[in-house]
Amino acid sequence: MRCLFGLICVVALGALLAVGCSETGGTGGGGGSSGMGGTGGDGGAGGVAPCEGIDCDDEEECTVDSCNPADLTCNNTPVFDGKPCDFKGGYGLCSGGVCVEDLCGGDPCNDNDQCTYDTCDRTDGSCTNVPSEDYVYCDFDGGGGNGGSPGYCLGGVCIEDLCFGNPCDDDNPCTFDSCFPEDGSCSNTNRADGTWCMDDLGQCMQGVCVELPVCGAGRTIPEVATTDEGRLSCEVSVVGSSYGTLLKMAVTPSSEIQPGENTFALQVEFGIDAETVDDALARNVRVIHVESIMATIDATMGDNDPTPVAVGEDPVPCTMALEAGTPATFVSPAVDATWTLDVGPTLKLSLQDFEELLVVLGGLDLRLTTVGPAANCVWETEPPSVSFSTL
Repeated sequence: MRCLFGLICVVALGALLAVGCSETGGTGGGGGSSGMGGTGGDGGAGGVAPCEGIDCDDEEECTVDSCNPADLTCNNTPVFDGKPCDFKGGYGLCSGGVCVEDLCGGDPCNDNDQCTYDTCDRTDGSCTNVPSEDYVYCDFDGGGGNGGSPGYCLGGVCIEDLCFGNPCDDDNPCTFDSCFPEDGSCSNTNRADGTWCMDDLGQCMQGVCVELPVCGAGRTIPEVATTDEGRLSCEVSVVGSSYGTLLKMAVTPSSEIQPGENTFALQVEFGIDAETVDDALARNVRVIHVESIMATIDATMGDNDPTPVAVGEDPVPCTMALEAGTPATFVSPAVDATWTLDVGPTLKLSLQDFEELLVVLGGLDLRLTTVGPAANCVWETEPPSVSFSTL
């Protein structure tokens, strides 16, 4: 090793080490040979961390401890209040960076009653056990899940629910079924007569569901009948729709037409058009209930003193099932009527009034009529009519 300027020593490894060289280094060469110890300076290249050796641990679990490398000071930042901590081996909570005793730790206010709301005051550890709402579900025997017996809360106490599983259901759509949870006794009270049942195909009568007849079941218009048909448009304000009503009149003479009295069998085919059917289906209506229906037929030519004859459905009420895109129609029973041909050779019979149709459609009562101030139907065509002549 040799000294430059009498102050710095250069070692073979190229590291610069400050050494105490004499300004008269020329004469002190002997001492320089002992400087071999300088080779140990290689470790100085790693440096020293600024906060190394500084202990900032305040032995408080409710703080986050760190060292500031800028000024080598310690930061002990409190954690969030309420964080659990160990208070002398028991329950604790952090508060302002200090662990304090948690007087509510370990759920000390739990009274093991499912029917109370349990709360603990952390300021003094006092408890409040407030009864829950009555008839809230609870596990009566504590089995839990499917293994427990169902119960209900009453006055803060869990009582066995003797009505669980609906044991009073008599499988009768025409009764109101109720169970008294105190003793499990049942009550099955009849619903009002006329209540719909059997998917709207029946009505309740004295607690029994009676299936209603299908309107016009088994009836047809004879092939020999003379027929004519017309169409009404009926405004139904409660549903904001116009209903197309179809009427076909069928007249079958009992014998050849002659001057004097003539007897006829009268029938009317009642119905609603396919558009109205589709509208009802769109409203989730699958069945229409016909409560009452009547049309009036009378002579408009040939009889000097005609008498109107009413033609309607019997029995009523009855039901019409709906099928998409298809008119819903039914034929009335035949009604015998007599008119006297005493004015000219031609007797003309016309369907004069569509008096009333009361239909329960999706729970709504719809009255369709051409009669009186409540009239909401008008003819879109000429009223149906047929003529008979002696010529």
